[in-house]
Amino acid sequence: MAQIKITILGDSVAKGTEAKLDLFYNCFQYKSKVVNLVRPTQTWSSILERILSDWIEGEVKITNAGERENTTLKVVNQLKNKLLSSSPDYVLVLLGSEDILQGVKPQTFRENLKRIVKEIINQNSTPILITPPPLSERMTSAGYTFYEMRKYQANLSTLANLIRSLAKEKSLPLIDLNRYFLNNHLAYDHLYKGYLPDGVAQSGMASFIAGELLPILGVKNFPNPNLCDYRKIYSNNSDPNRKHNAFTSLTFFEGQFYVGFDSGFGHASPGRIGMVFKSSDGISWEKEVVLDLPNVKDVTRPEFLQIGGDLFGYSGILGIHGRYMIYGFKRLSSGQWSKPFKCAP
Repeated sequence: MAQIKITILGDSVAKGTEAKLDLFYNCFQYKSKVVNLVRPTQTWSSILERILSDWIEGEVKITNAGERENTTLKVVNQLKNKLLSSSPDYVLVLLGSEDILQGVKPQTFRENLKRIVKEIINQNSTPILITPPPLSERMTSAGYTFYEMRKYQANLSTLANLIRSLAKEKSLPLIDLNRYFLNNHLAYDHLYKGYLPDGVAQSGMASFIAGELLPILGVKNFPNPNLCDYRKIYSNNSDPNRKHNAFTSLTFFEGQFYVGFDSGFGHASPGRIGMVFKSSDGISWEKEVVLDLPNVKDVTRPEFLQIGGDLFGYSGILGIHGRYMIYGFKRLSSGQWSKPFKCAP
């Protein structure tokens, strides 16, 4: 199958990198007090590209042309010169938030959007309209007055309805992101500055948009997962050697969830240890075991395997002579795991 090319036209909401990684937690950049924003690989469009690539035969390429403070008028002026130069098959149009904040009138917004749709069709691409997320009460913590917030909320609802009516009038595909956020309390609560989805919200909206987009692309069995909760199960900022925890694996064994991950001072850093946490309900977690070996430089996160009623964790280990080896650990009882045994590479 040939490559499917998708371009995203939009504002800072579409761009995705203007929001905090997590609205409720300050994830600091390494060795600094600078709070991490969403990185390009963590945006909804990047996650969406990975989901589509897993579900569609052939390559999927998404180009995110979203820009900070973009309005419909700015996009109209950019269309012919830049935004559609790659001749995409589909164009996702996610605009409205910046139009509201910059005082664009509803009728002007609608006319600009019609011009955008017409130009996309003229360039032999298929436009797909997306309603913008709603505006939340968090706008007041970002410097907006209560009166301004209420006015902006009402105006954005008007724009969302205009997008829905234009999609119906032109028989265009519509992805109603606005209703997704209104119906999903977790996503709605994670609007940074009241209108920018943070990294948590973007992971949820990526799955939602994939579920809406895949049938258009001919895939009809996507399970449409809904991110309704998330949990922080471990943190140890007091220990500089345990500030980076990543590369998780998950399994369910004898009525318990088990999560494995490695813990170190940085990404793929030497000196990592493999950690295992467990939970009976997926909400409250406790440490099960630390998988570590003396006289080795590195122990990566365990990959779980269940065989014959037993649970094993397999870790890659960088030995003292720089040789990469794989060791297994067998769960014996609660909190008790076997000594490591060598496995075939």
